[in-house]
Amino acid sequence: MPDLPFALIAVLVAAIIAALSLARHAVLKQCRQTVLVTYASQSGTAYTIAKHTVAHLQHIGLSTRLRPIHALKPTQFGRYAATLIIASSFGQGEPPDHARPFHAHLAHSIDLSDVCFAVLALGDHRYQHFCQFGRSIAAWMQANGAKLICPVIEVDNECKDAVEAWYKRIQKITIDRH
Repeated sequence: MPDLPFALIAVLVAAIIAALSLARHAVLKQCRQTVLVTYASQSGTAYTIAKHTVAHLQHIGLSTRLRPIHALKPTQFGRYAATLIIASSFGQGEPPDHARPFHAHLAHSIDLSDVCFAVLALGDHRYQHFCQFGRSIAAWMQANGAKLICPVIEVDNECKDAVEAWYKRIQKITIDRH
């Protein structure tokens, strides 16, 4: 195989870089049309609601992605058209065990100005810090520039009316946004 001149190699490398950049842009554009649904669940309730949320959104024709909150970094939220967070609290407002790594992010400031989000907070009103993990996430995200697209919905002990209000609200919001 003959040696390629340096100028030709440089052109090929530039073309490859441009192609990769276009591919990355296409992937990000696709993500920006997708609604991220993430959950923090101790007993499985938040996960179940998250699955139903995804089903509701897909039923109205929206692209969705379901991920546990521990598998995400907050900087990833901006890749999506909207981020819907279903977060349970247990005990005195503590995050679920698997969400502790994400909870550590709440101690740091980052730019979330390109993020639109909603939170469904689950808890038990008998505890002093009712729904605290969900409230903490919403407050931290807003403090870092994220846009709350509807007030935080708090659910006491799996109250079906509050959960139904969540489904209706996110369906309306996501339809209005697309």
